[in-house]
Amino acid sequence: MKKLTLALMSSALMFGSTAYAQDRTLGQIYTECGLGGIIGSAFENQETRNLVAISTNVTWDLGTTAISSNVSSPASCSGGEVKTAALIIQTYPQLESDLAMGEGMHLTSLLNAAGCATEHHSEVVNNLRPDFAQSVSSDSYTSKTRFEQAETLHQQFIKHAAASCNI
Repeated sequence: MKKLTLALMSSALMFGSTAYAQDRTLGQIYTECGLGGIIGSAFENQETRNLVAISTNVTWDLGTTAISSNVSSPASCSGGEVKTAALIIQTYPQLESDLAMGEGMHLTSLLNAAGCATEHHSEVVNNLRPDFAQSVSSDSYTSKTRFEQAETLHQQFIKHAAASCNI
């Protein structure tokens, strides 16, 4: 009897925890979740974005990361803070270069992942660059881990993107 009760409780928890994940179609999972969802967000054109996202997810791991991220952390699939944090951690060196130049593919991808409309990109970047430059030029910058550097950039980005983007 105890085993039956335990099995029923486990099933209820499992179904309850995936209810939100089941609201998304397989097509949405492959275009919005996983590495493909992050990389695809760099493209303005929705058709190109979807094609890149699906191709990346299938090529990388047959979509298992997209599916598991949909189940384990569904909020990471639809943009916002989690997606921008993941993108910053994964592409920090490239973002550092893009911010130094004031433009670039990885910076555009970050802005798109945060839900920033194209007309707000310049405003967010122009407000972010001085804060980031101050961080990079500080004496303690080189002693920080890459994760700590990325965390600082994420906090600065959220501060400047919050008013103009859908974070």
